[in-house]
Amino acid sequence: MVSSPPFRRLLEPRRGSFFFLGPRGVGKSTWLAAALPEAARFDLLDLST
Repeated sequence: MVSSPPFRRLLEPRRGSFFFLGPRGVGKSTWLAAALPEAARFDLLDLST
């Protein structure tokens, strides 16, 4: 069952955009590079991105 969120969106997210969050060192970047090699990725801890 899908329920509506407890808040109203002010902006609609771009189709296909998402945040991939989790603890450090579990393979998020490795999995993303293998699963979505053409996707743009931004490391929020890297000041050059």
